[in-house]
Amino acid sequence: MARTHSGSPVLSRGFLNDYVASGLVWSGDSYGGTLAASMTAGSVYLGGRIVRVPAVTARSFTASKDVYVDVNPDGSLTYTDNTLNAASPSLAAGSIRIAIIITGATNILNVGSVNQGQPTKLLPIASSVKYCVADSLGNRIYQTSPIGGLLSYRFTTVTYTSTSTTNGVDITALTTMPFIIPAGPSRTVKATFFANYVSHTVAVSNNHIYLREGSTILNTQIGQPAGASYIVSGIHAIYIANLAPGSYDWKASHYMQTAGTITVGNFFGGYPNFISVEYI
Repeated sequence: MARTHSGSPVLSRGFLNDYVASGLVWSGDSYGGTLAASMTAGSVYLGGRIVRVPAVTARSFTASKDVYVDVNPDGSLTYTDNTLNAASPSLAAGSIRIAIIITGATNILNVGSVNQGQPTKLLPIASSVKYCVADSLGNRIYQTSPIGGLLSYRFTTVTYTSTSTTNGVDITALTTMPFIIPAGPSRTVKATFFANYVSHTVAVSNNHIYLREGSTILNTQIGQPAGASYIVSGIHAIYIANLAPGSYDWKASHYMQTAGTITVGNFFGGYPNFISVEYI
């Protein structure tokens, strides 16, 4: 760690992410009652420099919006009112995205309406894709790790079925997993696709599950159901790559070799099929 002439600590940029060091936790003041919410004080590291951010008390949010909250290099906050369940607004250079507050006509409904990057968040959602962990542009929401961690994550608990034999049909809700490698050196990442099970109505049919970038196959897992159930359980595909700084968007798709119905889902419901990418 170095110090500036003013005495403020500065970290060498190197492999560091911009990240939340403490606090900055949002909560509704009266869930289901008002459009007001408050945030605890805290700090972030931006460009290797610590930035202090004061608390926010009883801010009234715009009705019926996805409100994006970003921290600027001077510690101020930018609030961007966005159409519900629409593509995310751009993030200003040098800023960090810390929350999405989803509002109704008269209130912030419940704790699920405050998205601070948790993998379990369900809102916003567009074309079945939930903006948890990262927004639709790949900006990590409330990044807390300076050097590693989860970059992006998309999940679904809805069982997917298809009768298409087209090679490379996108799996609903897993059609996009945007993420950003920040400026600096290349970074090594691992992408994972996991499904509780893949089944087919015809035995001994090769079923491909792909990790893809556009039309490019990154890796595949091939399951060949056989026997009375025609089910392969716990199917997954993993891909490891060294990536230069920039924006990426990966997804999951499938190919059914023999005509029939392919199912990607789970036995009991409520358990996620997902794609994720993380630093390693």
